[in-house]
Amino acid sequence: MSSLVAQLAQGASLNSSLLVDRSRRKPSESYLFTGRDADIHDLESIHALGSNGLLQLAAVDPEIAAFEAALFSDASKETDRTLLPLQAIQDLDRTIASFLARLGPYLMEAPTGKVLEWLVRRFRINEFNVESILSLFLPYHESPHFAKMVTILHLKSNTMWDFLIPFQKVAQSVPRVALVKEMLKNTEITRFIAALLPTALKGEYSHRTLLAFNAATLHDYMAHKKVIDDGTVAHLLPALLEPLHKRSNAPKDAILGSYILLAALAHKCRFSADALKTIVTAMINSAKRVSAKQFINAVVSVVEAQDELQELPSKTITTLLRISNLNDELKVALLNSLLGNLTQSLEDVSAVGFLETILTASSPKDTLIRLTGYLLTLAVDPNAEVVVARRLLQHVHQRYPAILHEAVDETSAANEDSRSSLEQLVLSLFMDNADMVIAATSADAKVRVIATKKLISTLQDNESIRSALIARTQDTDAAVLEVLYAEPSVVVPLLLADSAKYISELATLLTTSKPKRPVLKAHLTFLMTHFCPQAPAVMKDVFTNILFPLMLYSKPRQHSVELVWDLIEKSVPKTGPGLYELLSGCAEIWTTSKAESTEDVQEKMAMFNMKLATRMADNVLSSNDFSQHVDDLVAKLRHTNGHVRLFACVIARALLRRLTGGHQVDTALKIVHALDLDQLAESSDSVGNVSADELRQHIDDAKLSRTVVAKPNSKNTLYWAQVSIITIAAEVPPPEGIVVNWLSERFEPDVSDDRDFRYVSLMRTVYRIATSSGVAIMMNTFGVLFATIQDDALAFFIGIWLTSEAHAQEELALGHCAALLEAFKASETAVDFQTVLPSLLVVLQSSELTNREYALQCLVLMAEGTQRKYDRVYAFDAIYGSNAAQLLYLSQDDLTKYLTALVAHREHFIHDPAYVVVFHQDYLSIFKTDKRKVADHKHNVMCYLASHMNAAPSRVQFQLLKTVANVNNEGKATSLNPSVTKMLSISTTVLQELYAERCDEFVCLLASIFNVTVTNDLNNDTEGLWTTYCNLLTHLLKFSHHFATNVLTQQLEQGLFASLLLERQLQLCTSLLGLSAQDQDVHLTVTKLLTSILREPTLVVELLRALQPDPVDAPPASKRPRMTSETSEDTLPQLTILAEVLATARLPGSLDIIIALVQTLNNVIQSSTTSDVVDVAFIEQSLMTAVANVADQVTEAPNLSPGAIRLEVLVDLIRTADNPQTFQQALLLMATLARLSPESVLHNIMPVFTFMGSNVFHRDDTYSFTVVQKTIDNIVPVMVKSLKHSHTSRMELLLGSREFLRVFSDAANHIPRHRRTNFFVHLVNVLGPEDYLMPICLLLIEKTANRVVRQNAEEAKSTFALPISNSVLSEMILESQRLARRVTDPENLEPTFMDDHLHEEHSTSVTTAFRRRLSVSSASSSAGSDSSLVSLLIIMATFKSGQGADARVDDINKAARLSLDRTLRVQIGALDLLAERLPQVSDHRIKELLTAHPGSAVAISCFKSLKTIGSGMCVGEESALGDIVPLLLSAIRGRKMALYAVPALSPLASRLGPRLMPFFREIVGQCVALLQEGLEDLSSDTTSVLHGLLTSLSPFWAASEISQVVLLYINQHKNDDSLAGFVKALTKRAPEKILIPTLPQIWSSLLKSSPSSDSYNLFFDFVKRSLRTSNKSVVQENLRSIFNMFLEAFDAVKLQGPLDSKASIVSAFTELVVNLNEVTFRPLFRRLYDWTFVAGSGIERRITFCHVFSALLDYFKALMTPYMSFVLQEFITYWKSTGEKDWTLWTCILGTVAKSMLHDDGAFWQDDKVKQVYSPLVAQVPVCALQDEESQTRLFALHCSKAIWHAHGGKLLGFVAETATFIAECSEDENDMVCREALNLKTAVESVAGSVNGL
Repeated sequence: MSSLVAQLAQGASLNSSLLVDRSRRKPSESYLFTGRDADIHDLESIHALGSNGLLQLAAVDPEIAAFEAALFSDASKETDRTLLPLQAIQDLDRTIASFLARLGPYLMEAPTGKVLEWLVRRFRINEFNVESILSLFLPYHESPHFAKMVTILHLKSNTMWDFLIPFQKVAQSVPRVALVKEMLKNTEITRFIAALLPTALKGEYSHRTLLAFNAATLHDYMAHKKVIDDGTVAHLLPALLEPLHKRSNAPKDAILGSYILLAALAHKCRFSADALKTIVTAMINSAKRVSAKQFINAVVSVVEAQDELQELPSKTITTLLRISNLNDELKVALLNSLLGNLTQSLEDVSAVGFLETILTASSPKDTLIRLTGYLLTLAVDPNAEVVVARRLLQHVHQRYPAILHEAVDETSAANEDSRSSLEQLVLSLFMDNADMVIAATSADAKVRVIATKKLISTLQDNESIRSALIARTQDTDAAVLEVLYAEPSVVVPLLLADSAKYISELATLLTTSKPKRPVLKAHLTFLMTHFCPQAPAVMKDVFTNILFPLMLYSKPRQHSVELVWDLIEKSVPKTGPGLYELLSGCAEIWTTSKAESTEDVQEKMAMFNMKLATRMADNVLSSNDFSQHVDDLVAKLRHTNGHVRLFACVIARALLRRLTGGHQVDTALKIVHALDLDQLAESSDSVGNVSADELRQHIDDAKLSRTVVAKPNSKNTLYWAQVSIITIAAEVPPPEGIVVNWLSERFEPDVSDDRDFRYVSLMRTVYRIATSSGVAIMMNTFGVLFATIQDDALAFFIGIWLTSEAHAQEELALGHCAALLEAFKASETAVDFQTVLPSLLVVLQSSELTNREYALQCLVLMAEGTQRKYDRVYAFDAIYGSNAAQLLYLSQDDLTKYLTALVAHREHFIHDPAYVVVFHQDYLSIFKTDKRKVADHKHNVMCYLASHMNAAPSRVQFQLLKTVANVNNEGKATSLNPSVTKMLSISTTVLQELYAERCDEFVCLLASIFNVTVTNDLNNDTEGLWTTYCNLLTHLLKFSHHFATNVLTQQLEQGLFASLLLERQLQLCTSLLGLSAQDQDVHLTVTKLLTSILREPTLVVELLRALQPDPVDAPPASKRPRMTSETSEDTLPQLTILAEVLATARLPGSLDIIIALVQTLNNVIQSSTTSDVVDVAFIEQSLMTAVANVADQVTEAPNLSPGAIRLEVLVDLIRTADNPQTFQQALLLMATLARLSPESVLHNIMPVFTFMGSNVFHRDDTYSFTVVQKTIDNIVPVMVKSLKHSHTSRMELLLGSREFLRVFSDAANHIPRHRRTNFFVHLVNVLGPEDYLMPICLLLIEKTANRVVRQNAEEAKSTFALPISNSVLSEMILESQRLARRVTDPENLEPTFMDDHLHEEHSTSVTTAFRRRLSVSSASSSAGSDSSLVSLLIIMATFKSGQGADARVDDINKAARLSLDRTLRVQIGALDLLAERLPQVSDHRIKELLTAHPGSAVAISCFKSLKTIGSGMCVGEESALGDIVPLLLSAIRGRKMALYAVPALSPLASRLGPRLMPFFREIVGQCVALLQEGLEDLSSDTTSVLHGLLTSLSPFWAASEISQVVLLYINQHKNDDSLAGFVKALTKRAPEKILIPTLPQIWSSLLKSSPSSDSYNLFFDFVKRSLRTSNKSVVQENLRSIFNMFLEAFDAVKLQGPLDSKASIVSAFTELVVNLNEVTFRPLFRRLYDWTFVAGSGIERRITFCHVFSALLDYFKALMTPYMSFVLQEFITYWKSTGEKDWTLWTCILGTVAKSMLHDDGAFWQDDKVKQVYSPLVAQVPVCALQDEESQTRLFALHCSKAIWHAHGGKLLGFVAETATFIAECSEDENDMVCREALNLKTAVESVAGSVNGL
């Protein structure tokens, strides 16, 4: 290659093909891609694709990897084969050919396509390597892959492959026929194809497809080649022999293919002797690789078509003999010449084995006959080896009995003298072993005859012989049967042992097959002559299964039938037990018929059949087993035997004509149901349409009888017989004495006489059969049927519709109804058809449009008939049979109004099957504004419809109930009362059968009639309605009708219960409570209902009075056991449920309820009742819960007398309750009621707290302590208020409260120690610390004073250590002063708080007692430092003693001095400590301590000190504090002390500034790590550290630090709000030249972690803030990377993020655009446009672009409208596209265009632009209207269309058809408003264009 060429090749663009103008060049040739799609992918992409495919193939076949360097390396991308020298091109072609050959097995795989695509695009193999490609693809010539490749091959005319050009043009694969045809024309193609397999075998790359192609193609070629000359053989034979060579490692399939092709070639031409020898030798040498059978077949096929084969080499013979199983596979071609010699060598074991192999193999017949002949000759020759010959003959007899007999005949014909010997020989083959049982099953009839005789003669008690003889009854040979039945005395007992089996098997033999007449005669003669006389009981089975199928006289079976009847005449007795009753008189008919002489034999047969059928029908009528015989006859009508069905039809006709009344109806119904309707319909199609006259002729008795005789096997004959039965059934009149209910659906359970229902079923069945037949048959049947039912036809047709399941029959029946009404309209008599009107209302609810149209047609006819005065009412009191007597009728005026209203809404009824419900709701609901006449009319119609509901069958009743379900009419419930009563009287099982899956809905409909409108009727018990309602409620609850129960309960909850009288409410509640008490299954439903309806206080009070037990006089409340009393427990279960309900109900705040509840509680307590049925404690607790709930609802405290609410009941309960929960709840209730009745509480407060002290305080559980607290919270304030009101001065208040407070101090020992302090703290807080802290403390000190005497100083100090204020201490010292004055001056009567109970100080003077109390008061005053306290202590220290020993206060003075000394000492000590320690606080000292004790408590104190020092750092301390920073970081790294180190670092971060530079990066890293670990205690301090660093070192924040913090914020945004504030500060303080370039880096890191929607939002919110605060120049410098980041974000959100994430990205992108100018933004927008609309981009990119464009329009408004020029044409193209549109994209495009028009100031949207979008934009309107799922959109479209038609209707006449379609679609919409507006649009269109119904 020259240097210039190399340079040009090096500089050639790999995408040069894409640079050519597309309009001037052809699309790139491609194997994978079509058309212009190939130009999208450049060579780089194709190379990557091909390399990927090579790797996949190499994983399967490693040898393919060797071609990678030559064809798939990077160097190959620059290889241009047109510039290579000749030698390089040849090398390249060889490499490509070798590579393509390796691809053969994998051509159909996807990786191969990738590889071929690269070879086509880079090396142009489709142009330069055509033959190599065809070598690869020809085995797949019928596949689509071949069709794809052939389209890009460069095929030239006048070449070997020009025949492919037509297939190339149409891109089709080549069928084998065309390929073989071309091979016949062109020898070169034959040579090419024949050489494919040998070449592949040599290269070891053959595959199954190539093997199959080679065998199939060459075989077809040889088959179609008329003459194969030597030249053809010369190039075919080497190719065929190649797989057979030893050197060839050919697969088995290749060898077998060569076998097949050699055999085919051998039959088409003659081989030379040498060639044949070579072929056979090659086949023998390759035989070890195939089975022996395959080899033998192939060799024989080759050799038999050629001349004599020369002697083969010995080596070849040796190879042949080594073939395994050769004996098993030899064929006739090699055997026939050996048979004679082999049979003469029977003494040789090998010869015998060979002959046995011949016999056991599937040898040809002539071979077997020849061999059998040889063996027969030897077997009768006394000098021969007879034993071996007989053994071989045994094989022949067992396997080929027919061949044995044929060989015997041939041998006997050749030698007549040997015939007897041969026959004896044949018999002896079975007789040798004397096994006659096996011989009896021989295929040879002669052998079976001999064996049967032998078995009969030797019959003993041998089960096998008996079974063998019984089996012979199924023999098909008459000779065997004659021998068998010749000894009836032996055979009959055998058969009688299992007579049923014998008869069944004999019936199957005689009826399913066609036995020969001698066989039939033998069987029947024995059966009738010998068997039946000895077994009269089986005569019925014999008649039914054997004789009946053979009794019908006909031409095809004339002789067989005559044989049967002759036997019947001869064998069956005329009378007696042996006569079967149905055969009575039949034999005489046969005798008479035989005696008749007539030339017309067919007529004679027909008359016999008629007489026989009549006689049998009479026998059935006269039989006592009439029903059984009818059932047997019906079973015969379904029989599989055609003669049985036909004869049964003939008898059924005669029987139906003789029956009357109910028997006739029942029999006809059974017979009609037994007819095969499918066969009837099939036969009807085959018969075709016949005229009425022809039909009557066909079913005429004489004609039908002759047809039965002539063609009994014809389906048409059976068809006409069945049609005749249907006609007779249609003539059956109704039974006398019944009123037929033509609308009945099933047998009613409460009706004893069901004859009318059976008759209706018969007529309906006849009608349905008729409708499925031909026109003439249908009209004939209809004529007979209408003549039978006469005036009832209309009701009959309505009943057909109600019960039919086929739409065609429904439509036909309604059509008949309309025709009948039309006929009545023309009659002179005016008939009132209001009896069928309710049924037509049911039809109006049909889902089929045609049904509703017919119903409306009937209604129109009825409405037109109201113009005449009625003469009679159709089916008056008969439309529903006996139930019709209760019907009510409308006057003609009311009926006229009702029908007129129905007809007026015909359009609604047509389009909406549910509209009848809406119509009745509007038409029948009575409103207060209705006039009396209108209300009466509505009431009459409602009563009329209700009467029909009461009498109609279930379906009509159900559908009518649905139509009035929403009607509010006072008379509805009363009118439907009979229906409810009837429903209640029917069992649940029967109800389910009547209404099936509609049962629940039916009961719900009945239940729904009891709403607020029936309140008056329920209160007045009109017509027993209240009783019915109560029964219904009870019934529904008992039988678990959940849906209906819900309906009733909802009605009660929605106002019905509230509207009832108090008496009714009380009855209902009592009934529900009783039912719930009796049945636990309804408990939940009842309690839920009562909870929702019990609201009225009066009702609650009355219920409590009714159910509360009578109190029993008892002794005063005490701790006594509950004993069973004589109090009745009948009401306790109900009271239990009521209490449970009241405890959960939302009762009003009524004092009456509270009083009643308390009274009931009192009665329960006083009744002293215990019960195994109820839990009294549960009642008490529930009642108390109810009282508490009601009390909570009382918002204002009432003015009650103290005894109104009897709180003593609760006190009694507290004192007597055994259950802790009960008295705890009672305490809580007492606390609750304290607000309502404080006076009552005051009267009982002391017992309450006394009980608490002794029984509650000692309970150490949280709940008990909570109860105590709540009791104190509610009761103590009442007591305090009372005390303060009674005692105005403080001393009086203390004295008055003393007894009350002692209750608590005395109970102190009962309170657990760990709860004692909390209790008294809470008590003091409730009492008021300013008033009661001092007395409580004194009482507690007094309580423990006696114990203190025995304690040492430290213990006493601990006991009296009370953390109380100085003011309290001052008051205690004042009390001490008062006591001291009482001690020193006994005459002093000044009151003191602690002077009560002095009398309890036994043997102690009053003065001594006061001194003790004084000591108690003084003991607690040893703390505090207030000046007033010091003054009081000084007074006490100098207090003077009185006269006498008891008046001495020296110890008091001493205690006061001691307290004073301690008080002053504490103040001095605090000051001394401060003076000593403050100078020791030093930074250096802290550093030394941290170094010496890094993890100790000292370090914690150091960190706390550092925090304080750092917060108040002064100038000069920076250096020392900076030295401590490494120690802080070390503590943070260890995490153990981080909790204290981070707060110490926080103030230093903002104050040390640049001194932290050496530690900056580590500090940030540690802070981020701490935040990542989620340590909540450190979160705020850690963020403060970062804030400090950002404030003091903001210029030093680098990309790594920013990335760490931002990623941390994004990943843990939910855990720390303070971090969010820091990130916001970061966007403002961080260096913008660092921050902006860092954004894409953060994005890359974020994208790798599969971010969530929140992560997207947070990041782009950060981006938006960063862009907003950054300089525009910085943003523009980094524009490329930032813009790429946004594009990646748009794609990422499309792939894995939710749509809401897109909003934050778009908002950030808008902020980016704000920083750009026009010059910078335009190329950016252009790139965004290319990214969106480049070929192959998805819909998501376009949606994103629309969102971005819309956001920019919102922000920049008119500045963005000129950019619409980029995308307008794309939008228009999308609108005009015909494919299915994406709804989201479609909406976005419309929104974008709309916004651009809205913000445009006229610069862009001028007339030319508007014209471009006008047409496509208008075309989107139907898309919007019809595709939008929102009904409001469709409604708007209809409004617009209506307005346009009103305004411009004349101009729109050309669009009437399209608008009519639109109206029809909208009329079927689910939304009623859309349907109504569609009708309005239709009205508007019809006002201009006329009716559109036909369109």
